Amino acid sequence: MSNYRPQLINHLPHDNKRYTMNLMKQCVLLALTVVSVHAQYIITPKETLIGEIGKGPKQCANKQDSIDLDANDLPIQVISQGGDSVTFTISQAFYNGVVEKVALSYNQGPTDTACEVNSAVAADWSETYTAVCFAGKTEVKIYLHFCASDETECDYCAVPDDKDDYLAISVELDCESTPTQPPISSPTDNPAQQPTSDGAGSLGDPHFKAWQGEHFEFHGQCDLVLTKDHEFANGLGLDVQIRTKLVRFWSYIEKAAIRIGNDILEVEGNADPEENDTRYWFNLEYKGEATSIGGFPLTIHNNKVRHSYYKIDLSSKYPGQKIIISSFREFVRIDFEGATAETFGNTVGMLGDFKTGDFFARDGVTRMDDFVKLGNEWQVLPTDYMLFHDQSQPQFPKRCIQPEDPQGERKRRLSESTISVEAAEAVCSKTLGNALDIKDCVYDVLATQDLDMVGGF
Repeated sequence: MSNYRPQLINHLPHDNKRYTMNLMKQCVLLALTVVSVHAQYIITPKETLIGEIGKGPKQCANKQDSIDLDANDLPIQVISQGGDSVTFTISQAFYNGVVEKVALSYNQGPTDTACEVNSAVAADWSETYTAVCFAGKTEVKIYLHFCASDETECDYCAVPDDKDDYLAISVELDCESTPTQPPISSPTDNPAQQPTSDGAGSLGDPHFKAWQGEHFEFHGQCDLVLTKDHEFANGLGLDVQIRTKLVRFWSYIEKAAIRIGNDILEVEGNADPEENDTRYWFNLEYKGEATSIGGFPLTIHNNKVRHSYYKIDLSSKYPGQKIIISSFREFVRIDFEGATAETFGNTVGMLGDFKTGDFFARDGVTRMDDFVKLGNEWQVLPTDYMLFHDQSQPQFPKRCIQPEDPQGERKRRLSESTISVEAAEAVCSKTLGNALDIKDCVYDVLATQDLDMVGGF
């Protein structure tokens, strides 16, 4: 619990403040437009909506008094950017009335998350805060509780089981005002010559297949950014994260979560041989009703032999393309089918650069050829908006847990296998055609000592 108490802004009546802020915003936007015309630069937005959950007023307040959220005019505004910190104002522009509790969660220090709770918050309320930043960004979460309760203050900065009379949003703030130069298109550019990718993703032990087909492994235990693009589908945004679990000298993908727009789908494997049902959360609700995600059709299927499939059909905007999350026993995998540069060309993360196949650090410049360093670089940070409904160790600033002497232990264990390499190759070759996929399959069969692991491929 933080002792930090921001100062109330009360220099202007609410209506005048709103008018003044909008007028100033228009002037700033006009100025930036003029600058961008002369310098050919693009100024990225300071505030980006990256998550929304809750059903809003139900029993304790009048739903008709709710104010629709506008992603282009959020009730949180950046005042100043300092690189390592950012100062921002939040206003109660969610509801034309009094909200019982408004809680705010933000990074007050490298390992300190503050939870500020305000009671009986009227529509003319606003306050100013300062948050620390990670890699030039920070995340702020706002929780609105419309009913009175006996919860402690810290409980208000958490997602309740019952989402009636509750609303929460997560906003990413830019801490640096650095213009970026737009890509220069060539008159000889031919869309038909843009690179494509089929079968990129991650599975099993865990094996990563980058956008341009390179296979690699990372055996650390932590939450990882598989890929993300905040401009995906004209600004809907895409985040895909995985959670790996260490088992002796190898690890596997225990969970995967994907956000498109304001929807989050989280999938978990299941090691129980007696349970053949799906295990998923939709918008943090266990087995919540889910027929679409971010407006794209979502199909959930279980074949009752410990295989579950979650297919996201992107065809309405990107013909022939799908994102498929599947689980086999406790193992989870993610596949991007028919991927093109138009759809995924601006993504960043563990899967590398779509167009070149290179791997980069978060700064987008530093090349990374060491996959252990790459995994640590793309560990989920507080600014990444962790998508899972629960936390698992380690969480940043604790780094990914690495297996002890992975190469030596791995070779010793594999040499002690009761299943021969020939037997593993035989069963994998019957199902798979790609030599690298067969190699990954053989390794998983030998590591788990289970010929049925071919089912995960």
